Amino acid sequence: MALYDINEFLTLNDVAEYLTDKCNYDFNLEYSIDQDRLIETIIQLVRNHKLHPVFHYSGSVDFLEKKVITSKSGRFINHEIVSLDITHDMTVRDYYFVSDKNFDKLIENNCSNYINVINCTIEPYHVEGKQKIFENNILYYREIKEDFSIIFHDLLYPKSDLAKLFNQTEADTEVIEKLREKIAGLENQLAQAKTEIEDKSANDEPTHHKSVGSMQALVTTLIKMAEYDKADLADPYGEFNKLIQAKAEGLGLSVKKDFIAKWLKKADEVL
Repeated sequence: MALYDINEFLTLNDVAEYLTDKCNYDFNLEYSIDQDRLIETIIQLVRNHKLHPVFHYSGSVDFLEKKVITSKSGRFINHEIVSLDITHDMTVRDYYFVSDKNFDKLIENNCSNYINVINCTIEPYHVEGKQKIFENNILYYREIKEDFSIIFHDLLYPKSDLAKLFNQTEADTEVIEKLREKIAGLENQLAQAKTEIEDKSANDEPTHHKSVGSMQALVTTLIKMAEYDKADLADPYGEFNKLIQAKAEGLGLSVKKDFIAKWLKKADEVL
């Protein structure tokens, strides 16, 4: 298990490890070329609104409540954000989005800049993303009341944003793992069947390659389907037999129902 598996917000090193695992590119941050490439990747993701960096702040803030007022001028729609309420001097310990403006400042001079966010209006982190600007929407912000500075390397990155890039949730991961296990089981059956056929006498040689080809076609079809229950194997000539035959034909393979039934029986014995 990697460190990024147990953290909701990832450091630059965590992001490097995450992308290395997902993209099969080894970001070794001991080398400047890899570090520069990683930072440039992050910058592009942020500017394309696919990654939303945050920072952690613990201290005093004012709670701000605002409302979006919409007006139209010809073809143009204008949004004005007006204050509704302020609650002073609240103590927080939370994560906050970095605004686009502040992010641009942080990446200046090869990411060596720092910014002081005292009196800055900041938006609390929401897993759903930044608050939307539309008519009459109520927005919630904080205003930092203490001297507090951040640099680029203080930024953290929501793991949920990175997961969306690969369209992978925890549920997806579980499904993929189960499918891999089933495929591994089918591949083991294939290897065992090949061994049994190769052990036959030379008299069986004329049908040897044909049997192997048919069996491979069947197992390939099962692997493509990759989802079944043991109950489906109970009737080797039933609906599952028909589904396999139809799926095989769709893949350009040819297997007979009797042959399918034979191997379904064997699969039932193994499973």
